Amino acid sequence: AAADKAAAATAPAPAPKKRGERVEPKPFVPTLSEEVTSTWLSDLEARAPLSTASPPSCCIFTFANTRQSLTSLAFSCDAARVAAGFADSSVRLYDLQQMSKGRARQPGVADTRDLEEEGGLQQGVTFLHGHSAAVHAVDFAHDSRLLLSASSDGSVRLWSPDLAAAVCALHSHMLPVWDVSVCPLGYLFASASADRTARVWVTDRSKPLRILTGHQADVDLVRWHPNCHYVATASTDRTVRLWDVHSGECVRFLGGHRSSPSSLAMSPDGRQAACGCDDGSIVVWDLGSARRVASLQGHVGPVWGLAYSHGAGAFLASGGADETVRLWSADLHGEEGAEGGHAAQPHGRASKQQQAAAAPPSTSYTAFKTFRTKHISVMGLSFSNRQLLLAGGAFTAPAGAPRLAAAKRRLEKAPA
Repeated sequence: AAADKAAAATAPAPAPKKRGERVEPKPFVPTLSEEVTSTWLSDLEARAPLSTASPPSCCIFTFANTRQSLTSLAFSCDAARVAAGFADSSVRLYDLQQMSKGRARQPGVADTRDLEEEGGLQQGVTFLHGHSAAVHAVDFAHDSRLLLSASSDGSVRLWSPDLAAAVCALHSHMLPVWDVSVCPLGYLFASASADRTARVWVTDRSKPLRILTGHQADVDLVRWHPNCHYVATASTDRTVRLWDVHSGECVRFLGGHRSSPSSLAMSPDGRQAACGCDDGSIVVWDLGSARRVASLQGHVGPVWGLAYSHGAGAFLASGGADETVRLWSADLHGEEGAEGGHAAQPHGRASKQQQAAAAPPSTSYTAFKTFRTKHISVMGLSFSNRQLLLAGGAFTAPAGAPRLAAAKRRLEKAPA
């Protein structure tokens, strides 16, 4: 035994194992096609820089004769198509270029046709049928080749706008699906449901990749982070959560809202998230520190639409039931030391210095401009690739309009 110990002591130490070469992680989003890339590059070159000196223009789409059945709205990134979901279980696709050509043939003639009476045969309007209950959300893919819809029948459907037909139907949620959102750079998408879960999907599979659980009530909203690695959800439990798509874990918990969230938007740099609520307030959160950086007051009803402008995110647009679209000037590149944080002191304690270093950059949101619609409750907001602000909603007749119309008819029928 002593000889064995001596031999072991004199034996050379084993050579350390060499680590293999580090394998770089591959991005999980597919490569964009050359056509999409060239289109985006041309839009980027023609994109108008926004500032308080040159604010964006706003184009508002009015849906008439909807019989209060319009439930959701989405715009394509090139502003060529508009998709709408209705309570009668239909999805309608509007090709704006074809519709403008049809109206150009008859200048000066007002188009008062009812789409439902004509069976959807109006030029540029396509009816997509397949759901068996109300459609609550629609969204376009990054290249507008796919359209997604979420319904109370518990399904998410994929449509081909070019073929005007359904591609597939995904059944995994057990209760109505309230929202659907497509990944900005790939064919991943996420859905939010009344079963208190959000699910991450990919277009080439019929089963969800991730099931995100943790909310204590209906998950009403879902949005993708710009880097496509995170998903934000908002729930009736008055919280917003940020989820890691790879692990399915909740990495941020944002609470303290005074009412239920009704809209959600991510800043273009991915540092902040804005949440509109039913009480008309808009809360802006810093995702790095999970701290509230701004609370915006101005709307007098639920905020149903939120959108950041592209690039530096110079503006935040909001719209809702008060029939207005509001622009907020956002400075997303401030100095260190946000509201609620502590400024660094030259002779302070280390903990205070760490708190000051961890404080989010200061962000100032100021009310800049208000667009008042003609009795339109704004249900959808988006910035096109060239910085045009797009808004839309259903026309709502004023409370006294039927009485005034009846009185006018009586006066016309009365003898002179």
